[in-house]
This record gives sequence, structure tokens and C-alpha cells, in this order.
Amino acid sequence: MSQSDSTPDKEARRRRVSPEDLAALQRRAAAWAQVGGGGRAGVQARARAAYALYLDFLRHNVGGDFPRWLSTHSGAPQKTCWRALKAGRALAAGSKANRNQSGLLAEQREREQTPVANPINWDEE
Repeated sequence: MSQSDSTPDKEARRRRVSPEDLAALQRRAAAWAQVGGGGRAGVQARARAAYALYLDFLRHNVGGDFPRWLSTHSGAPQKTCWRALKAGRALAAGSKANRNQSGLLAEQREREQTPVANPINWDEE
């Protein structure tokens, strides 16, 4: 094996992970939580988007736990990311559209009904 065969550029090409690809995935993950809207249609849109992100995550060979990675980059709870991925897989497989989404809908309703305290103004002394 020559010195030119083990250069970092060749290794990066072999893995097919470029910094630009990784940055694009992270931007998509950050925007993922805003996909869709309320109700069942929003849950399905986020589930499909999570599954599409998962496929790109695998295609780029990023490695690691996808729900944890998505949670880190989107700000959504890890359990929500896992449920969205599970629902996206079910939708892609052609199972019933309402299957595996009751937990996501219940979580969304709970967030909408939970009162939020006034935000703290840290500039006041």
C-alpha cells in the first residue's frame, strides 16, 4: 500500500461523508421539528420526514443512534424522535396510516394543553 492510498481524502471518499453533507443533514434535522403542523397530518408529515432523514443518515454512513442524533440536532425529545421514526417506517411499509401514531398525537395534545409560565426576563435585575 503506497502513501497516496491512505490519504485522508481517499478515506473520506470511501466513507462518502463530507463536511458539507453532514452540515446539510444537521440543517434538515434542525428544521425537522417545524415540519407539518398540528393534528394527524402534521404527525404524518414529521414521520415521513424523520424516515427520509434516517435513510440519508444511513446512506451517508454517519453512524450512531439515529433517534439520539435527531434529538440532539432538532431539540425534540428522544422519545418523540424514536416514535416519529417508527411511524415513518410504518407509513413507508404501507401499513395503516393511523398505526403507531397514537403516542405522538397524545404527546402533541399534552403539549398544547399544558400551561406555560411566563418566560423569565433575564435582563431585569
